Amino acid sequence: MWKRTGARKKGKRTLRSDERERVQDAMQLIESARESLSEIDGSVVPDRDAIEECFEVADRSLRQALRS
Repeated sequence: MWKRTGARKKGKRTLRSDERERVQDAMQLIESARESLSEIDGSVVPDRDAIEECFEVADRSLRQALRS
């Protein structure tokens, strides 16, 4: 019987088509949330700058995933 070593190919794997669709859906949800937030007075939402920064980080990360 062969023993599995768990070794994997070096480098990142690419997204499957279903994963790609989920990432695209997530990007659309983030954009929708971003647009909704922009319609609310900034003085009412605590830490709005931090929220915007999270949107930016999420957008960059998801776009990077789609490029793989």
